[in-house]
Amino acid sequence: ADSMRRAADVIRQPAAIKALSAQASAIERIESLQRMLAEQRKETSATLAGERTRRSSQDLSRLFGRQDRLARQTRSLDTERERRGRWTRPLLKQLRELAEQQQKMVEDTQAVHLPGVGKPDSKKSPETITGQMWIAADSLRRRQTGTSAQQAQQQALVLLDRCLDRVRTA
Repeated sequence: ADSMRRAADVIRQPAAIKALSAQASAIERIESLQRMLAEQRKETSATLAGERTRRSSQDLSRLFGRQDRLARQTRSLDTERERRGRWTRPLLKQLRELAEQQQKMVEDTQAVHLPGVGKPDSKKSPETITGQMWIAADSLRRRQTGTSAQQAQQQALVLLDRCLDRVRTA
């Protein structure tokens, strides 16, 4: 009981009251700073997510443009081969380069970060796109510029377009 009385006397002293007041003020300030920091983190996270979405959209747009050019080149090459009735050396060189570019598309598409990947069904999209691109590359390596290569390229374009739409509306 005596030690309780002494403790109460110490707390009633002006210095102790000032110390408690300063402590309460410091705690209040720390809590305020923690709230501000949490808000800044939230804003930074939202900004970062927006930047990732913008970058993914740009990457997908570039991939779409490249895939579209490859599809047009495949049709043109197929038409030229049909016109000549056979593969010539210059056409075979173009075909080899086209197959290499199509294979590079597979690799570049796999490297693109897509927001939302990891959600159910979202992983399926990039794999399906690269699967179609791989089919096209394989067809081109086997000197098949007709239906199998062209359909795979067109399907890859459709899937890229859908993915791009999803990213833009995210």
